[in-house]
Amino acid sequence: MKVLILGGGITGVTIAKKMGEGTILEKEKAGGFLRSYKLNGFTFDTGGHLFHFKKKENRILFERLMGENSLKLRRKSFVYIMGKMVPYPFQANFYPLSQRVKMECLRDFLNVAHGEKKRAKNFREWLLGTFGEAMCRYFFFPYNRKFWGIDLEKITSEWAKWAIPKPSVEEVIRGARGNTVEGLGYNPSFYYPENGGAYSFFKKYSEGVEIIEGVEINIIETDEKKVNTNKGRFQYDVLFSTIPLVEFTKLIREKDDVIKLASALLIANSVTVFNIGFEGKIPECHWIYFPEEKFPFFRLGFYSNFSEKMAPEGFHSLYLEFSGSERKEAELTEALDMLNSEGIIKGKMVLYQKIFIPHAYPIPTREAELIKDGLSSFFKKRQVYIAGRSGSWEYLSTEASMESGTRAVESFKA
Repeated sequence: MKVLILGGGITGVTIAKKMGEGTILEKEKAGGFLRSYKLNGFTFDTGGHLFHFKKKENRILFERLMGENSLKLRRKSFVYIMGKMVPYPFQANFYPLSQRVKMECLRDFLNVAHGEKKRAKNFREWLLGTFGEAMCRYFFFPYNRKFWGIDLEKITSEWAKWAIPKPSVEEVIRGARGNTVEGLGYNPSFYYPENGGAYSFFKKYSEGVEIIEGVEINIIETDEKKVNTNKGRFQYDVLFSTIPLVEFTKLIREKDDVIKLASALLIANSVTVFNIGFEGKIPECHWIYFPEEKFPFFRLGFYSNFSEKMAPEGFHSLYLEFSGSERKEAELTEALDMLNSEGIIKGKMVLYQKIFIPHAYPIPTREAELIKDGLSSFFKKRQVYIAGRSGSWEYLSTEASMESGTRAVESFKA
């Protein structure tokens, strides 16, 4: 049986391993979001991608593959708001803010916590019904509008239930009184390679899997089970795709109404990642969120606080992330000036690398769910299976992307 897999990221490799066979076609360098880069002694990733596990077997796999090249870290992150560093998650730790703001946040949270529960129709309603109006006004609404780039009423809320920590009433009260609440969310602790960045795990994980890089797909003939590329034609019996679903549907020669709609209704937010070699002083944390509109970026992270070996001695390795259209060097310079003037970092950039990711986070809209439902019957008839963050158009962690690949293989074998 000829198994063909489109996309050489963590999901594609998982599929090949679970199938026990398969050829992976990759447009760029294998690794997907786990690609790492070495520049003049600095090591950078493709933004912040960490390893945290719900399943014991995945944690054991990581530990076995990485051996001594593994660090286990306890998350230390903040929200920078109103000139204050608020420990993450904001909703349980807003005690550094003024007395007025604290009382507003606590009052509105208690009102919704003890009020009548209503089913949220969208992400905006879920935020209001979960955290109350004040927290939404100060943090959740501005941050998520900046991050997603669209009206929050157009986004569904199912994904938020795992991605956004929901503290108990007791935790919110304790946090409001000045006691930092830790351990909330899906990544209170995480693993990270000591050497080589995130790619070092992918490199170990993908050993023995056939990956052909530099493959540009021209057209996919699902009726003939053929993929035409710049490196020839590949025949298959079963096809798995982990490439962005919106791009995958454009490549399919046979077009039904749902396939035609997909390119118009599947939307994602793009992200520009600036990797920065830095000389100077940085805070002792892993990353910081920036909800306020005056900051054009949404997150600043510190690779060299994951592992000091991500930068030469005396230097630091940083990443700064912007959502939306591709950003220019001038915007990076302005952002660094802002961060220096706020006193968050103190120093200068010695080099940078820009990475533009056009489909960084598929946006979970109701239209996207309807499109995916419509595509499922089209794909099933043709021995086509989709998986992964981009492939199945879902907001997934690294572990969840691996599990998505596993489910795709199980669907084929069922």
